[in-house]
Amino acid sequence: MILTSSILVGFLRLLLLLLFLYYCNNKLIKRKQSHTLLQFIVNEWFKYGSLTIIILFILVQFQIYSLINFMLILLFVILIDTIGFKNLKNPIKFFKEVSKVRFYEFVKNNENKKPLKEIIQLEKPKKLKDDRVFMFYMTLVLIVTAFLGRYYFYIYDSYLLSDLWITDLNKIILFDTNNWFGAAVSVEGELALSNLYSKLLDVSPEVGLQSLSIIEDVLLSLIIFWSIRKLTHSPIFASLIAFFGFVFLYTFSPIELHYLLQNQPVKMGLTLGIPGMVFIMRPDIIKFKNTNFFISFVICFFAIGLIDLFTLLILFPPFLTIALLFGNPNFKHFKLLALGAYLLGTFLVLSTYYIMCYYYQNDFLIFIQSSLISVTSFTYMPNLVIPFEQLLTYYQYLSLLSIVVLPYLIWFKKENWSNLIRNRLVASW
Repeated sequence: MILTSSILVGFLRLLLLLLFLYYCNNKLIKRKQSHTLLQFIVNEWFKYGSLTIIILFILVQFQIYSLINFMLILLFVILIDTIGFKNLKNPIKFFKEVSKVRFYEFVKNNENKKPLKEIIQLEKPKKLKDDRVFMFYMTLVLIVTAFLGRYYFYIYDSYLLSDLWITDLNKIILFDTNNWFGAAVSVEGELALSNLYSKLLDVSPEVGLQSLSIIEDVLLSLIIFWSIRKLTHSPIFASLIAFFGFVFLYTFSPIELHYLLQNQPVKMGLTLGIPGMVFIMRPDIIKFKNTNFFISFVICFFAIGLIDLFTLLILFPPFLTIALLFGNPNFKHFKLLALGAYLLGTFLVLSTYYIMCYYYQNDFLIFIQSSLISVTSFTYMPNLVIPFEQLLTYYQYLSLLSIVVLPYLIWFKKENWSNLIRNRLVASW
């Protein structure tokens, strides 16, 4: 009971921190180009979530990992990102101009006796298509729903205090001694985030580990909802079906309920991978220039490699191949940039692992093979209403049927189904 209540307290702290950052971003930084809460979560996680993994890795390798050092580096990066490289040439001039604008607004509000409520509330940008208030409450409802959908299963959890749980906990504690790898080189980026979570929200490493799966599922469910909104013409209905299907469709999902709360690196990798896929197909969403687009994706792919090599080496290549064949030709140069970023990011992360294997005297090929095999998967799932092998067969048939039907919808119905083809082909893979 103490552990589950601590998980709830940690999650509430994370939610309050998220709302505070969202308010500061929209009120102080991007008032004219502010996003909905959902778009804010996806954008900032894609940028700073991937960067967080790399910062943690570097700090541990240099034996200087601590919460203070991490926050100093991250805040410095955020400051540069907020100011912009152009303004760094003359930062004093930039801060003077910003201070004048803020002081003018303060004097104007006092002279007009503007109510405190109007001063505090967020401005609504004219170009914002979504109803920010509606999406704000919608996102909060989705977060709470996804959390409760996983929190309930603590009564069935068999992962807690198992041998595997204790092994993962020891790995998390090792980060405090600046040890990323234990006896052998392995992919530990997900557990590094758990260590940071426990420090940032002032909870124990045990709570951080047990909360990790819930945070993954909540974040991934939001990203699934967001991706369907961006890729289809049904911003609510289809998105909600995908969301509730992921969160609550236990009887048709190949998962073991007793180990539902076990952390899975592939889920954490997909929280960065799915937004990356959407941004490749629709780069107009994130509005990056060519250089920023390329650098952001190099960082993203490197971070995914630190979290889960299966997502990087198995899931992404077919998608990139499909993305080059379908879609808006106006975005072709962004797809080529993404391909180049993937090759560079993959080369860098594999080179890093090769150096680590050489240093720890591990076989690099064995490391790659073991990293691509899911040793925590299950084939016995009593919660399924359909046998596991039969369910996989149905999935394959539905995917093949979609591949046959969607070209007909493109060529004869003249609909924009290209995005759906890419998604279906990746799913069938």
